[in-house]
Amino acid sequence: MRWHVAWNPDRMRILPVTTAAALVLAFGASTAGAFDLTGAWSGKATCKGFADGAKVVLKTEIAAGISQSGRDVNVEFLGFSFLTRAVGIAVADAKKPDKGEAGFVACGNEPDPVFGVTVRTKVSTKPSTGKGAIKLIAVVAGKDLNLIGVTDATFTCTGSLKRTTTFDPLIAGCPPPMEIVR
Repeated sequence: MRWHVAWNPDRMRILPVTTAAALVLAFGASTAGAFDLTGAWSGKATCKGFADGAKVVLKTEIAAGISQSGRDVNVEFLGFSFLTRAVGIAVADAKKPDKGEAGFVACGNEPDPVFGVTVRTKVSTKPSTGKGAIKLIAVVAGKDLNLIGVTDATFTCTGSLKRTTTFDPLIAGCPPPMEIVR
């Protein structure tokens, strides 16, 4: 099943087009438990590195829809042309259960031609209010990155996100590779 998301720049929210109304009626506002990343997030990021033999700096607004089930996390990003969907793991802090870290691997990472994105985040949530903050570091390496206008690049992005809602955007995991679909 493939999910489509609607982007509302005025509210900086990501919601599934076909299921948002049904979720509101069926479940109401979801209550985020301790260290639950589920919801819509928005923020900014800065990417720095080396592309096609020259230094690059890119600043961008980003948003993420996150669905968490147990320790499994699925993410859909807006604002990064090199990272649209990722899967990962949430690891709660044993002493502070509303804090922790999450790590993601981009869907579509490939050994040949080289393309890979990994993300490490530090997360703080407030279950009683639904608020939360994420600080992220993404490492990107790739050949033939025509989708971002360069051939070869390696760079790091740092950024921060704030939760705008705790509604579950129902982000699915990575789609199967094309050779499996045939």
